Amino acid sequence: MQFDYRTLDPNDSDTDPALLKGYLEAVNRGFHLTRVDEHGEKIWTEVVRGDKATLRGAWLKPEEFGASDIPVATIASWLGELNTGAELIDAHMVSDVSVAPAARRQGLARRIITDTITDAAEQGRPLAALTVTEGGIYRRFGFGPATFKTDIEVDVTRRFAFDEFTPFGRFVQIGSYYHQLMPAL
Repeated sequence: MQFDYRTLDPNDSDTDPALLKGYLEAVNRGFHLTRVDEHGEKIWTEVVRGDKATLRGAWLKPEEFGASDIPVATIASWLGELNTGAELIDAHMVSDVSVAPAARRQGLARRIITDTITDAAEQGRPLAALTVTEGGIYRRFGFGPATFKTDIEVDVTRRFAFDEFTPFGRFVQIGSYYHQLMPAL
């Protein structure tokens, strides 16, 4: 497979809206989320624009079978801060790392992670922080867990009780998306 590597700026009015929508579809697919409706797309767009995020991805070249506006690999990054206890330092925040199953083992994750870390170094950011669900697989890129243990105490007294809830309907997986089947009302 051959790929086009692109960087999208959601704040640039020249960025193709179809590519932004495709990027969001790829992230949701990568994390087994539902397809996004217009309202969800609007919220996501406001967030990535507010964060001044940079969205990188790999798209199949137009001549490749299955090519579309949906990338096969994604990564998002933005400028953040880390409180060291003594001062705030700039941090290169990284998230939304995904690679479509059919495109794995092609070096896509290595390429887009290397590109975003190189960009961070060129901008003088001394630290990159990655939020992921499977932290161990990113050690090869220089990331490691920030903590191994934590203690949390949760107040479960009556004032924090949930309202009464009666579940209804059922969920069925169709493809890589979940749909809720609702009984007729």
